[in-house]
Amino acid sequence: MSDFGIYDYQYITRVGLHFIIRQQFENPDIVEVENKRDLKAFLHDHSQAIIIIDLSFASLSISDVIALHREFPSSHWIIFMNDAVEKVIREIDKYPFMSILLKDSPENEIVLALEYAVKNRRFICKQVKDIIMDHKYDEIPALTHTEIEILKLLATGKTAKEISAIRFSSVHTIITHKKNIFRKLGVKNIYEATKYAYGIGLMDSIEYYI
Repeated sequence: MSDFGIYDYQYITRVGLHFIIRQQFENPDIVEVENKRDLKAFLHDHSQAIIIIDLSFASLSISDVIALHREFPSSHWIIFMNDAVEKVIREIDKYPFMSILLKDSPENEIVLALEYAVKNRRFICKQVKDIIMDHKYDEIPALTHTEIEILKLLATGKTAKEISAIRFSSVHTIITHKKNIFRKLGVKNIYEATKYAYGIGLMDSIEYYI
């Protein structure tokens, strides 16, 4: 059974969320909160809860959400927004415990966000994801075609020796490319490199879960 906390001032939204949650989960515990104090009290009793909040109406800022998550690190947050404000989206995107939906997101996206949250996975609706990707494409590091191909092979678990055989290069050359890739991406290991590259769209051909 999952616990859900709803912090939203719009009656129709609260009713809709109750309906969708009860359709998707058996005997969910759903609590509506009206202020930060009630929310904190709810999290004290339900530290692994999924909090659904509309920042447009709630008396909470992103900084407040971050602070509450630090205090209750097992919580997951679904952030509703009225408008796709790029500055706010870019700030929320830094924190993987926050899923992002818009108030006009279709039902299937809301359902997916809830299902992902139960598994402690982030969900970002398509409209917001497009904005994030457009911004990140502007920040793609200058990886060469060879470096991108090597990064893809590294991400599949290939060793430098195996890649050297595939590309008919020396192991030393592959290791040098690997070091250059890490330097350009500002990462320390292949996990971080893969996550970053996937996030900016360099690795759309590889199945990868954040």
